[in-house]
Amino acid sequence: MNRNVFFVAILFCCLLTLPAFAQNEINFSFVTEGIQTATRNTDILMDDPSVSSSVYGESGARKAGFGDGIQPGFGLGAEIQISPSTKAITIPVGFTWRNFQVNMWAPLILNRTMKYTGYEASTSGVGDITFRLGYPFRYELFADKTSWFYPELKIKIPTGDAEANDSGYLVPLGTGSLDFTVGISGWLQLNEKSGFDLRTQYRMNGTDDRIAQTIIDSDIITTTYDVKNGNFWFLSGEYSRMVRTFLNDRLHLNGFAGISLMLHGDGTTDWFSTSELTSENASGSFSNYQSMTLVDLSLGAELTAANYTVRTLIVIPAITNRHELSRDDNRSIAFRIGGSFHF
Repeated sequence: MNRNVFFVAILFCCLLTLPAFAQNEINFSFVTEGIQTATRNTDILMDDPSVSSSVYGESGARKAGFGDGIQPGFGLGAEIQISPSTKAITIPVGFTWRNFQVNMWAPLILNRTMKYTGYEASTSGVGDITFRLGYPFRYELFADKTSWFYPELKIKIPTGDAEANDSGYLVPLGTGSLDFTVGISGWLQLNEKSGFDLRTQYRMNGTDDRIAQTIIDSDIITTTYDVKNGNFWFLSGEYSRMVRTFLNDRLHLNGFAGISLMLHGDGTTDWFSTSELTSENASGSFSNYQSMTLVDLSLGAELTAANYTVRTLIVIPAITNRHELSRDDNRSIAFRIGGSFHF
């Protein structure tokens, strides 16, 4: 029965990816500031589940580091994310065979908001699905201390509607691009109760092609935008410790504290427009103003019992250095809570 639940979840998430491969460029109307406001909104970029699950989620190496070895089988979970711009539920699904691990994250955006001049727009729907392939392996880095390393490759599929809007105000549910991430994480078991996790990843973002139409007087202007978000790199470390056991050592309470650094590139948007009335063409490009340096602190706890885990996390912004022309508000505390089971 458990395996049937897993395969149903896999099938459902795969069906969600079909629109990403079938979708064509769509003409839509939008307010004048829509494209630039959306591409320059770094809060939406950072709060997207495909990013936040990488930076603040449990790494493959850390997960492999608990216990005596890799546990084969299936894993299924759910995670709730609450941040100023995005409230979402993400369903992670995983499968381990020998040392190979395949994971998938399917997010549902419950509410996403974006501020425009005199209006706060919001949308909801399916977000971008991410797949991960990893291979954890054990390596005795130090004598009498267990350590794991976990190289991984991630592929983000543009299943979220990058042209979702609220009364013409663009509030994208995804980036509209096929993105790739490479990374490695490491876990060092300090003693039987504590350990340290270090992970780094680099994400290479693809290009999203959008077509928009606006009416000026009696003329229809058709503009094609090639939007490329800036690539980013992050490094994070986390110390975890078993705080207490309950029920004759069957229930464990673990606490952890971490710090992360992210460097994000500017990104660019190229555009080409044509007038239906005069057939005149124009083209150009503009910066997405996405460059930023972020440092965050994280505190959390998790309960584990047999194959079940419940995890909570608070993310506290420590340093925010954005592009000088960025109009985003100061960042606020974000919360994450999730649970999973392995069978």
